[in-house]
Amino acid sequence: MKQFTNVLKQDTLSKLDESLRKRFRKKCWGISTFLWDSELNSTTYSVIAISPIYGSLKSLILRDLNPIIPKYNSIKVLLHVWFPGSAIKAHEDSNYLFAGTIYLNKKWDANYGGLLTWKRESDETFTTALPKFNSFILNDERTPHMVTPIILSAEFYRITIQIFAK
Repeated sequence: MKQFTNVLKQDTLSKLDESLRKRFRKKCWGISTFLWDSELNSTTYSVIAISPIYGSLKSLILRDLNPIIPKYNSIKVLLHVWFPGSAIKAHEDSNYLFAGTIYLNKKWDANYGGLLTWKRESDETFTTALPKFNSFILNDERTPHMVTPIILSAEFYRITIQIFAK
């Protein structure tokens, strides 16, 4: 896992913010229960709203990430809204060349949960990343990872962009 900060440029963040506002009022969402395989869905009360990002916004995001992501043949860019109770058990994203997460919450308290945790191969210890606005975690080694459950009283939804490349 590789961590980067301030990955999206201001123009991208502005367009993303505008897109988020519009999407919350549209019927453009799927849910993890229907879109993920049964193995990944066997988590704790997990419902995550998912909306694909296309067109010029996708291009802006990829423009900003291009210097730090590996070359790829195809790529999915998805907006994820994580509700209280959402979590994902340990998995490797083994169907992909690489995967990544961009955090969009301007504020996130570690006590809310929703923390990305992964096992370091070198010494069998676990590392945890607190969601930090405009930071990116790249998993280009299929490292097993999980997201801890978000507490039911979390003040905000956890909002991320998920990237999956082949």
